[in-house]
Amino acid sequence: GFKGDFFDRRLRTNISLFLSKYRDLQRTVIGALDIPPFYSQIVKNAANATVKGVEFEAIIVPTDNLTINTSVTYLDSQYKNYIASFIPGQPATDNDDFPFPYSSKWQVKISPQYRIPMGDNMLTLSGNAVYSSRYFVAGIPYPAARVRPLWNLSARAKFDFADEKYSISIYGENLANNHYIENFTTPPGGNALY
Repeated sequence: GFKGDFFDRRLRTNISLFLSKYRDLQRTVIGALDIPPFYSQIVKNAANATVKGVEFEAIIVPTDNLTINTSVTYLDSQYKNYIASFIPGQPATDNDDFPFPYSSKWQVKISPQYRIPMGDNMLTLSGNAVYSSRYFVAGIPYPAARVRPLWNLSARAKFDFADEKYSISIYGENLANNHYIENFTTPPGGNALY
């Protein structure tokens, strides 16, 4: 990684490269029960994986009152030797091409904050914009478990009184009114939506 300050500390940057390797990664798969012909979802050390990526962060301070935090992250997650069954009664298959759940390839964050002195009080206006590329909310890439690329926007206004004992805040979440899946449960039979 690398960190640097520029322009009399009006710009601070940080770039990081990372590589992680996993062995015996636990995943939920289908397994036969001791009483045939019944099956159940079980957690098993089912795969190896490699996760690599790069993250760039910057803090920009154009004026004493305005601060902008930004970051861009690229993530490449790949399974290795992911042999498992997801359909009752069917043999195990090679699932190396399955995506990691809750893992976007790209994520971008922009968070500005503007402070306005009002006598001895302080008004702070802030926002947060987060972009995520497509990702899945299940370990199996069912179409119904896919979350499309989207921007999530939020904003906040906070008024701090001079004694710093009290403050008033107004905030809004999901200002773009996005609808997306947060969780997904495998349907009966395991392959109804695959």
